[in-house]
Amino acid sequence: MNKSVVEYEYEAREHGVPRHTAYALSNYIMYGHACGGFLQAVLTNDLMNAVHRADEENLAALKDICTYLYNKVPAGCWGSLENYYDWMRDAGLSARENPI
Repeated sequence: MNKSVVEYEYEAREHGVPRHTAYALSNYIMYGHACGGFLQAVLTNDLMNAVHRADEENLAALKDICTYLYNKVPAGCWGSLENYYDWMRDAGLSARENPI
C-alpha cells in the first residue's frame, strides 16, 4: 500500500523533523510542490545553503531530516538539483502511482 501525504508527514514528525518542515516535505514528496530555500538546499545536497537558510528548529534537526530522507523517502526526489526539479516537473509520487 502506498503512503498518503498525511502518512509521510506523520512519519517525518516521528523521525524528528519539525512540524512545518514535515508538512512542506510531505507535500513535495507526494505532489512535487516547491519547497522553501532551506528544504530545497537539503534536498539538493547543498549543505552550506541549508545551514545558512535554516531556522533554529531546522538547524537543530538537520541530522534527523537527512536521516529521514536517506532511510524513508524515495531516492529519486532528492540528492541533486536535477532530481529536485524533475520531481516537481513530474508532480511527485501521486503522478507516478496513479498514471493517467
